[in-house]
Amino acid sequence: QQFWTNDAVLLSYFFGADCMGTFVNIAMIPIAMRMCSPAVAATQFTVYMAVANFGRPLGASLAAATAGIGNPALMYGTLAAVWAAGVAVLLVVRFPGENRAFHDAAEALPQGEGLAPLRD
Repeated sequence: QQFWTNDAVLLSYFFGADCMGTFVNIAMIPIAMRMCSPAVAATQFTVYMAVANFGRPLGASLAAATAGIGNPALMYGTLAAVWAAGVAVLLVVRFPGENRAFHDAAEALPQGEGLAPLRD
């Protein structure tokens, strides 16, 4: 608690959190691309990116709705319930295994799957 009023600690925390958030976003883009089926890649990738950017306005609206009540514990409790619901969805949803459409498209290429062979 003695560091809560220290400006250097708060600024470094906010700067570090912002940098880590940027790195997570950079890492999520290729993961979302890899999850897309080649047949519907443009639409599916757009949906992934839209859902990924939906958290900031949702969190801001949650903070505005619960901060006016005067009980910060309500905001943290509501956020914990949202996270619990997200974890429950992740436990219930069946994720696809092998992406057969990707392998079919790769087999149609002249060099097959992977990088092109090196030539002198």
